[in-house]
Amino acid sequence: MNGAGSMKLLRSWPYIVLLSLLIVIAALQYRLWFAEGGLSDNRHLQTRLQQQQAKNAKLSAGNQQMAEEIAALKSGSDEIESRARQNLGMVKKDETFFLLLEESAIQEP
Repeated sequence: MNGAGSMKLLRSWPYIVLLSLLIVIAALQYRLWFAEGGLSDNRHLQTRLQQQQAKNAKLSAGNQQMAEEIAALKSGSDEIESRARQNLGMVKKDETFFLLLEESAIQEP
């Protein structure tokens, strides 16, 4: 009987090895698709990276514009004078300032 049992075992060992390999492959596939650092996590990180790169590009453009404004303000008094006139309503000595109002802004007493 011992000889017959060992014959069955010899015939079934390829199936045992095959089943073991399938279990290992399934475990590795699970890690590849679903575990931390897997493909789904990678896809999520790629999306976040693209969003952050777009945000950085907008901020970089704003920084570039500010740098140009700073350079213009440092380079001469014309830019400073222009800003003072636009933002603060300043006028030069011996200038006359006229304020034009739209009709909708004028209220009847």
